[in-house]
Amino acid sequence: MRAAIVCAALIASGVVVRAQDPAWPAFDVVSIKPTQPGARGTSFGSRPGGRWTMTNRTISTLIRAAYPTPVNELFGAPAWVTSDPYDADARAGESVPEEQIMLMLRRLLAERFKLRMHYETRELPVYALVIAGKDGKPGAGLVPSTIDCEAVRAARQAGRTYEGPAPANGAPPCAWTSEYASNGPTTRFGGLPLSRLSESLGQPDGRVVIDKTGLTGNYEFTLRYTDKTAPTDDTPSLFTALQEQLGLRLLP
Repeated sequence: MRAAIVCAALIASGVVVRAQDPAWPAFDVVSIKPTQPGARGTSFGSRPGGRWTMTNRTISTLIRAAYPTPVNELFGAPAWVTSDPYDADARAGESVPEEQIMLMLRRLLAERFKLRMHYETRELPVYALVIAGKDGKPGAGLVPSTIDCEAVRAARQAGRTYEGPAPANGAPPCAWTSEYASNGPTTRFGGLPLSRLSESLGQPDGRVVIDKTGLTGNYEFTLRYTDKTAPTDDTPSLFTALQEQLGLRLLP
């Protein structure tokens, strides 16, 4: 049993409608447009000065940011919500707490896309992300992070540059990036819990991935794999890459 987001209605529209809760705060300026063809790289999240941006991501990313759940599953949304990439830039005009950003995103979805939603619990086949080794230890590529993420978030909210240590793999502190090449993605985590890895993997074979490693804390790592149907020795499949690079595996 697991929580899921059920979209009662979601359509592309420029018509402004009433938000689900008139008490929700609103962004001062919002821009949402399709990503330019051929764009590479992806990012999303809060920025200094009360901004929330998204680059080369689907609208499902925006929904999940506004309505977080342990597995972030969506039901009832049109296919384009999880397939068509968009760029978004929403500005509040001043620094605001993360909780307020979430409410602003909810209002944005209600006004720009006529989103109505509710939470449900459903039983569906999933993949559990578990430790591959019998000794219960992760692979050497999974490095515990010592970065103070509260300090990172405080610096970002204040519009300051974080002066602390940076991840050795080039990832942003307490965030993750995914770069796409012709043979597949390279994902870099700079100090986040493994539940975020489950989220970033999407739905391999149509199954949602749930973190069952039992590992707590934040981690830094790089995961490189192919999303093509024919893996090569140089670029393994997701299942092989998880085991070889991080000491993890997906268990149906």
